[in-house]
Amino acid sequence: MSDSEIVFQEDLDEPQIHVAEDGFSRVYRLGVTKGLLNKKLTQEILEYKDRFNIPGFRKGKAPLSVILNRVPEKEKEEFLQRYVSEQIQEHLHDSDKIVIGTPEIDTDYANETDMVAKISVSYEVSPEVKDLDYDKYSILKFVPEDREKLLEKIRQDFLAANPEKVTQDKDYKSEIGDYLMVDMTIVAPGTSADGYIDKAREVLVEESSSIYDVRFNSIGLVKDEEFTIESELPSFYDGFEEAGKPCKFHFKIAEVLKSNIIDEPTMEMAKKFGFQSVEELDVELLNRKLQQFESISAHLMTDQFGLKMEKELDFDVPKKVLNSTMENLWFEEYKDDTKSETTNPEEDDEKNEKVAKNIENGETGDGLSEQNDEDSSNNDTNEAPKRVDWDTIDAEKVTEIRNLALNQVRYMILLKNIAKKEDIKATREEIVDEWAVMLARYNQSPHINMEELRSRIKYEDIPDYFALSSQNKIVSYKVEQFIMGKVGTTERKVSFEKLMEIRQMERDKLIAFMESDHTDHESEPEKD
Repeated sequence: MSDSEIVFQEDLDEPQIHVAEDGFSRVYRLGVTKGLLNKKLTQEILEYKDRFNIPGFRKGKAPLSVILNRVPEKEKEEFLQRYVSEQIQEHLHDSDKIVIGTPEIDTDYANETDMVAKISVSYEVSPEVKDLDYDKYSILKFVPEDREKLLEKIRQDFLAANPEKVTQDKDYKSEIGDYLMVDMTIVAPGTSADGYIDKAREVLVEESSSIYDVRFNSIGLVKDEEFTIESELPSFYDGFEEAGKPCKFHFKIAEVLKSNIIDEPTMEMAKKFGFQSVEELDVELLNRKLQQFESISAHLMTDQFGLKMEKELDFDVPKKVLNSTMENLWFEEYKDDTKSETTNPEEDDEKNEKVAKNIENGETGDGLSEQNDEDSSNNDTNEAPKRVDWDTIDAEKVTEIRNLALNQVRYMILLKNIAKKEDIKATREEIVDEWAVMLARYNQSPHINMEELRSRIKYEDIPDYFALSSQNKIVSYKVEQFIMGKVGTTERKVSFEKLMEIRQMERDKLIAFMESDHTDHESEPEKD
C-alpha cells in the first residue's frame, strides 16, 4: 500500500495503524490526532493530579481542563514523542515476526491540523528457519596441547615484555638496548624556557637517541657524564612564539641501566606485580592465557556450528539488510577514505560523556531525554546517508564483500531463529546493566559506585538505539552459550599458535578443515 492510498481520519481518539507487507519488508504507519494526544496526556495527569498546586484552587483540586491548558507546549511535544516511541517499540517487540536490521523511522509532526503526528517505520523481518535440530551436529572443541609448554611460552612472552633494568657500575659504558636516566637543563636567555629542568628522563639507547627532538650519540656514555648540545627550542614552545630560537641543552647522565632479559621469573619480579611467590605469578599468567584460549575456542565452535547449519539449511536473505551489511563492511574496511556523512563518533562520545555526568549528578531524566531529542531530530534531516556506488568498484571486490555480508546476515538469522524457538530474551535488568557499564566508561570520576549508578537508571530513559543494540548483543551471547550446551563436541589438542592460525582461516578453508579426517588427534565425542 502506497502513502497516497493511506487515509488517516482526523477526528478519532485512538491510534490509527496501517501495516504494509511485501516479502520480508514491512512498513508500520501510525497516526496520532490531537484528540488522542489530549486523551493520553489526561490519563497521565490523572496519575499525578493530587500533586498539582494551581493558584485559585486547593492542592490537587484543580479541574483537569485547567491543568491541561497549563501544560507547556514543549511538554506536550515531549509527551507526544515519548508516546510515539513507545508505540513503535511495542509494535516491533510484539510482532510475531523477527525484526532484523535497523528500522528506518520517518516522522512528520504537523501541528497545523488535527493530525499532530504521522510516523512511518520501515524494517525487514527474518525468514523462518525450520529443522533446527542441534543433536545431529558435532563440532571440534580446541583444548591446549600441553599446559607446561603453554606456560613456558607465556613466561617467555611475559619476560620479554617486562625486562629487568639493572643499574650498572659507574664506569659501565652504555650500549644499544640500554636505558639512560638523564637530567636536562635548557639554557635560553631571554626566553620563558630558560632554566627549564627535566630530571630523571628515561631514554632508550639507540644509534642516535633523542629527547625533545634533540639528538645526541648515547652510546658509550657513563654515569655522571655531562655535555652540552647547541640546538633550537622545540615546537611545543610555539605558544610563546619562541619555537626555533637558539638555545643549549645541558645533559647529565644520572644512571645507566642495562636491559637484561632474565631466563626465569624472580621473586622480586613477582612481588613487583603484586604476587607473593613465583608460583602465584605463574598461575596468574597461565589462567589469563587459558581464558584467552577458551574464549577463542568458544568463538570457533559457534562459527563451526553456524557454518554447518548454513550449509545444510536453505533460506533466503532479506535484500535490504544484506545491502546495509555490505555497506557497513565497505565503510569499515575503507573508513579512512570513505565514511558515512551521517556518522560522527566524536559527537556521540561528547553526548555519552554528557549523559554520564548527568547520571552522576542524579539528572537521569533530563539528560537522557535531551539526548533522545537530538537522536530523534536526526531522523528529520534531509541529508541521506552516503551510499556506496557498487558499479564503480572492482567486481571481484564486490563479490568478496557480498559473500562476507551474506555469511554475517545468515548467521544473524540463525541466532535470531534459535532465540525465538527457545524463548531466549534479554531482560530489562540486563540492558540497564549494559547502559550502566557504558556510562561508567565515560564517567570522569574514578570513584564511581556502580551499584549507586545502576540504581539511578530507569529502563525507559535508555535511548532506543542502545536498548536495541544491547538486546541483540545479550541475546546473541545467550544463544551461543545455549548452542555450546546442546551440540556434540570432539576435542582436539592444539598449540596456542595453531589456534590463532585456525582463527584466521577463510570460510571455505575452515569448512574443509572441519570436514577432514582428524581421528588420529581426537578423543571420543562427548556432550558438553
